[in-house]
Amino acid sequence: MRCTGAVLWMFLVLSAAGSTLELGIEPRYASKFQYDQQLLEKMIRKEVEMEKWEVINEKLGLITRVKERVDQLMESDKLEKRISEVLGNITRLQEQVNHLSE
Repeated sequence: MRCTGAVLWMFLVLSAAGSTLELGIEPRYASKFQYDQQLLEKMIRKEVEMEKWEVINEKLGLITRVKERVDQLMESDKLEKRISEVLGNITRLQEQVNHLSE
């Protein structure tokens, strides 16, 4: 019963106050215009930030493609070196076979 009375008393106090301004709680914005202005500024800052991230992502994609191409070139260079080694070995073997057949 005592709890019910306290709840009723709180309800009456809050109802009498009428708004949060009368309770001493300040609103974050004084007017809807200021709220809209702050929201618009925040959206613009986020848009600029997103554009920067898009540029960064584009550059990252370019770097990734260049790295893949360099890896391909290095792999083909390794392959060319290996082919040269094999051809060198074949040439040496042919010379040895020719030398033995003489």
